[in-house]
Amino acid sequence: MKLLPAVLVVLFCILPFLLRGQHSAVLQSRFSPAQKRATVADFLSDINSRSGYRVEYAIDHIDGNRVIQLRKRTYTLGGLLFLILEGQQVSIVERNGKIILTPAAARLPIIVESGNQYVIFGIVREAGSGEPLIGATVRDAVTQRGTVTNNSGYYSLQLPEGMHRIDVSYIGYTSNAPVVELKADTRADVHMAKRTDLPEVIVSATPTRLQGMGSKNDTVRQAYYDNVMGEQDVLRSLYLLPGVKMAPSLSGGMLVRGGGPDQNLFMLDGIPIFNPTHMLGALSVVNSATVKGAAFYKSDFPSRFGGGASSVMDVYSKDGNMEHWRGQANLSTVASSLTLEGPIKKDRTALLLSFRKSLFDPVTRLLNQDTRIKFYDAQLKVTHWINPNNKLALNLYTSRDKLSYTFDDGSLNTRQRWGNAAGSFSWFSMLKSKSFITTSVFFSSYYNATGYKLNMPADSTGKQKEHSSINTLSSIYFFSIKSQLEQYINDQLKFNVGMRLSYTSINPFESLVSDVLQDLDPGDFRKTDQLPYGEGTLYLEAEVKPSPRWLFRPGLHFSSYRYKTFRYKVMQPRFYLQYNISPEHQLYGSFNKVVQYLHLVTNPFMDVNTDLWVPSTAQLAPEENLMVNLGYSFRSKKKFSLTFEIYKKYLKNVTNYVEGRSVFYNANNWERNVQSGYGGSQGLEIAAIKDFGPVQLTGAYTLSYSWRKFADINDGKRFPFKYDRRHDLNLTATVRFDKTKSATLLWNIASGDMYSLPQYLVPDFDNTQGILNPNLGFNNYKFTYHYASVNQFRTSPYQRLDLSGQYKPKSKKKWQWTFTAGVYNVSGAPSQYLYSLTSDESGTSRLDVIKNKLLDITPYISASLAF
Repeated sequence: MKLLPAVLVVLFCILPFLLRGQHSAVLQSRFSPAQKRATVADFLSDINSRSGYRVEYAIDHIDGNRVIQLRKRTYTLGGLLFLILEGQQVSIVERNGKIILTPAAARLPIIVESGNQYVIFGIVREAGSGEPLIGATVRDAVTQRGTVTNNSGYYSLQLPEGMHRIDVSYIGYTSNAPVVELKADTRADVHMAKRTDLPEVIVSATPTRLQGMGSKNDTVRQAYYDNVMGEQDVLRSLYLLPGVKMAPSLSGGMLVRGGGPDQNLFMLDGIPIFNPTHMLGALSVVNSATVKGAAFYKSDFPSRFGGGASSVMDVYSKDGNMEHWRGQANLSTVASSLTLEGPIKKDRTALLLSFRKSLFDPVTRLLNQDTRIKFYDAQLKVTHWINPNNKLALNLYTSRDKLSYTFDDGSLNTRQRWGNAAGSFSWFSMLKSKSFITTSVFFSSYYNATGYKLNMPADSTGKQKEHSSINTLSSIYFFSIKSQLEQYINDQLKFNVGMRLSYTSINPFESLVSDVLQDLDPGDFRKTDQLPYGEGTLYLEAEVKPSPRWLFRPGLHFSSYRYKTFRYKVMQPRFYLQYNISPEHQLYGSFNKVVQYLHLVTNPFMDVNTDLWVPSTAQLAPEENLMVNLGYSFRSKKKFSLTFEIYKKYLKNVTNYVEGRSVFYNANNWERNVQSGYGGSQGLEIAAIKDFGPVQLTGAYTLSYSWRKFADINDGKRFPFKYDRRHDLNLTATVRFDKTKSATLLWNIASGDMYSLPQYLVPDFDNTQGILNPNLGFNNYKFTYHYASVNQFRTSPYQRLDLSGQYKPKSKKKWQWTFTAGVYNVSGAPSQYLYSLTSDESGTSRLDVIKNKLLDITPYISASLAF
């Protein structure tokens, strides 16, 4: 696919915005006054005549005769104005490319312009709970220097000596602007209150880059329509992003930019979760009531991440309320849940406890007679502040799933059980005003037990015969210790340095053969030899901001791997570049090399969740992803945002079964049954959000092409990836009727998947089907199929329409009800198409289509109570 014409069209369309945006960075523009000593009026006149910008003011509102002595040569316009107008009762406002000085009740802070530099640092918290806020913006109003809080709410900002007004902002919270006098390094913790004067802003997943800082990621915000039958879910927001696809038949259910399901790293408080979904990808294993923040990386990979070649989902759970006991209960068509949090010792120790369980299996039976689904998950977290600079956290998590599925024709019955168990113990410490260190010990485990019974024709008569149940168990155990130092040198330079040691043990192919298909118990399986490996990781990352417009983030991720006698060492460079054309317009680009040592292979005979994890070996080399990404972002003050991204990625050592083989029967020679090859993807992604007040519209479009190449498949030629959906479009419309009622429509339409059909077929005269008597007649013969190419056809397009509404009645007490109702999959569209070619004795061929539906037309209702 040639993307150059599309890129040229996009650049042509945004060129007017780029040119116009170059004149809108007013307060951050650099300016050198003509003289260092002058009156306020002379400085303002100099700005108006030489800076290219206009300062408007009323002379009677300022003292223009005051004489100011400057110490430096060059300032930002905002910093210069704060300096020359210090102590005066005015506000400095940027509007429509101009600077306006308006009367104000409060005086501007007094600036002491000296050569001394000090650090203001601390933690930004939520008022009333003490919960640290991730990604809050902290900016000095005078110098326009800024930063964002890290995953523990910590910030550090180096500023000149004197009085400073620190503007702290966070979406959904009231802005805070404390005035701090810097005479030495000073700690200033900030508490921010939630806003109650605005209706809920419904944003599912907003592309976010903070001006002059941070990195390219998608900050995930949950909305009530990101649900499955009333269950709010952090993972559902990702499916609305461009470049992200849902594949219900795969483990994890998610594909990102042409990568496989094993190339997505999901982390809960830094712990890798091997299968992060319930209901085959429809629901995440994390209860949304426990989530504090989440970030999704698919184009820019910071050096601290390793092991997810296509994407990283970084989820952080709440610490727990340090001041009051709070809770949330939810009852929906799918599950019920209860979350409690509160202080064990006020302002020192907090507890977070969450439990969720599917309750209505009879409901799912009515909705889909062929599917049975059950699950539960639980989380316990204890957070303790030793002192203001040191915090400890203990986190325990578990989840379990059960699934049974029957094909309409009775040819295949499956039963599955899978589950996660994970935990961590972490120590967070502020060593100094510029240093923050995190040390953690992790463990994570996962098992998947799969059983299936396949009914096949026993002989030439075509009569079906039940065969034995084939059952497999795979499991994986992960242990790790990790430490990371965040070192702030100054407002222009920051380093992240870290190390990790990990040990992984895999039990890949334990097997069990029985006469009947029964509930699977991991203890019943025959044990096989484990496959252990170790990995050591070192990483270094620098965040460089030479000016308000530029951001560079070079990094290196080094890993050393050992499996038995196989050793592998690799350096993985990462680079991110961002240029702020103006506060509204940004250009960014990145290059990433990501290596992962775990491979996930899927049984070719079962199109359901069949996780088989295997390590990298000398024959099965580690998977690699090389990717280049370029993007443009526009964010207007009129509540409109738009992003364009183009990318190209190259994949090495992706896995596939050797033709005609399966590890179900060859556990001891599994390496011979799995082959590695190449893959790639390239595409254009567009995302837009427009808020019209009571109505909000969002859209995400992906144009992409993904391919695979294996030596023994398709004569060694490239062929389309099975999930190469060329076009993918998500549209969402939300209407807020008032502060209590709203409704949402979500529509997804995508190109179909790829599949193969034989070019021709011939009767089986050579006895490969076990036909002993050729004189039985033509109608008794089976046929041999000949495939000329792979994935040469595309299924019908996919589409799904969801409707939902929410009612949140006013509450003057501490009890807040929220009711949600809607219809999932209004049109009853299938989630998977399976095609096969059959022939009768007359030689007539027929294309049979099986339309699988994980969930059919599904009305739902849920009630949530926060107390």
